[in-house]
Amino acid sequence: MQNNNLFDSPVAQTTASHADGRRVEPPKIFNLDFNGRYGRLNYVRAYCLVGLASFLAMAVSVLLGPVGSLLAFAFGLFIIVLNVRAGILRLHDMNKSGWLMLLLLVPLVNFIFLLVLLFAPGTQGNNKYGTQTVPSSAVCAVVLVIRVVMRIGMRSYMMSQKEPYMMQGYY
Repeated sequence: MQNNNLFDSPVAQTTASHADGRRVEPPKIFNLDFNGRYGRLNYVRAYCLVGLASFLAMAVSVLLGPVGSLLAFAFGLFIIVLNVRAGILRLHDMNKSGWLMLLLLVPLVNFIFLLVLLFAPGTQGNNKYGTQTVPSSAVCAVVLVIRVVMRIGMRSYMMSQKEPYMMQGYY
C-alpha cells in the first residue's frame, strides 16, 4: 500500500496474511494440534474459554453424582492437555520451544513463567513455528472478566458452606 498524499497518515497492515493475501487465523482452542502460534490475546482467550468449559463440566458433574465425578475426571485430564497446548502455542509465538512448559513444575518459577506467557511480546512476522496470527477481538476481555467474576463467586460460595470438606480444592 503506497500513499502518494504527504499529509495522510501512514497505513499499516493490521492483519496477518500469507504471501498470497489469505488471513492467518489462530489455531482452534478445542483441538489437539500442537502446531501454530498464539499471541497474547489468543492465549488469554484460550485460557478463559477452557476455564469456562471446566466450570460447566464441574457443574454438570455435581448434578450427575458418582457418574459425573468419573466424567469430570476424564474431562479434567482433557482440560490439562488443552492448557498445556495453549502454553506451548504461546511459547511458539515467542519463538521458544514448547519444552519450556516444564518450568510450570518448578515452584515459584511457575508464577514468573506464567507472567512471561501473559505479558512478553511474540516475534513479529514469521518465525520457525509459523506465520503471525490475527489477534483476538474485544470478546477476549469480556470472557476474562466473566471468568474472574465466576471464580470469585465460586470461592465465596465455597466459603459460605458449613462443611469443611467443601472448602478443599475449589477456589
